Amino acid sequence: MEVSRELGRLNECVVTELEDYSRQHSELQHEVMAHARRIWAELSALEFSESIGEYFVLQKLEAAGHVNDLEHALKSIRELEQKRAELWHEAAHDLRGNVGVVVTATAVLSHAPIASLPQAKFLEVLDRNVTSLKLLLDDVTDFARLQAGKERLQLSQVDVAAHLSELAGDLRAMAEQRGLSITFSGPSPFIVSGDSVKIRRIAQNLVLNAIRYTQQGGVTVAWHDSVASDVKRWVLSVKDTGPGFDKGPASPLTASFEAGAQMMHQAEAESYSGDEPSLPADVVKQASMAPLHQKPGEGIGLSIVKRLSELLDASVEVESAAGIGTTFRVLFPKHYAQ
Repeated sequence: MEVSRELGRLNECVVTELEDYSRQHSELQHEVMAHARRIWAELSALEFSESIGEYFVLQKLEAAGHVNDLEHALKSIRELEQKRAELWHEAAHDLRGNVGVVVTATAVLSHAPIASLPQAKFLEVLDRNVTSLKLLLDDVTDFARLQAGKERLQLSQVDVAAHLSELAGDLRAMAEQRGLSITFSGPSPFIVSGDSVKIRRIAQNLVLNAIRYTQQGGVTVAWHDSVASDVKRWVLSVKDTGPGFDKGPASPLTASFEAGAQMMHQAEAESYSGDEPSLPADVVKQASMAPLHQKPGEGIGLSIVKRLSELLDASVEVESAAGIGTTFRVLFPKHYAQ
């Protein structure tokens, strides 16, 4: 700005001098002064152009310095996130190993003769919650692996119908045990490009989440082509008749996952039946302090779905209404650029 002001002032001074000279030398031909003015105009334009050019060079250098600083900061953050994710993955892996030992010991105790009925029922409670803890740690390990960037796409031609039908056989017993219906429907065969393992994991997490939070009714799983306006994608939908949650911030994916996990957790509070084992007061007190009703993988399963969907370039839509149920729709690409 200072250079521009100085150049402007210099232009005023020179123009004034040229005008004074022209008045003092009236004998000069008009062409002489016109030529002098053209020379000065060319010099001024050159000076202004070079000054502005130098200014932009300095601006670019300064901007490049800022960008370089930001790149270093982002690199440090990424390295920190990577180290944290790797530590999380290692810790979850070690925890799962330790829990595996407890699961084995519980299984052995379950097959051993128990002297009293209260002890047998308490062992049943222990077995149920150790199993839930193991499932939770499995989810944490999967999520940690995703966070650590250890997942890679393995693309191939996938028959979605065959894989989801196989999943239906694995999960039907679990749904029926809770008194729920479960249906899988869609065209067969249904061939797309994708990662069969990750597609199955997305479906499995959504269905398990639906079964976990649905008290009555059932779960419906469907796959089909997307709408006519988006022929490049196919849809996996999982619909339940669970408690649902109010819309509010449920439109953005991350917010919907967080709100859904919180609302569903509040909506379903599992309680013991009246025939729980009669145990000594100190044992009952200790047991009541333990998270026996903790749901396996609360919120983590949906976070895994979100991460896997991002990896597969898929988008997730959520529709939910309190007291009616929730529908998750995952829109996958039919083909990937090789």
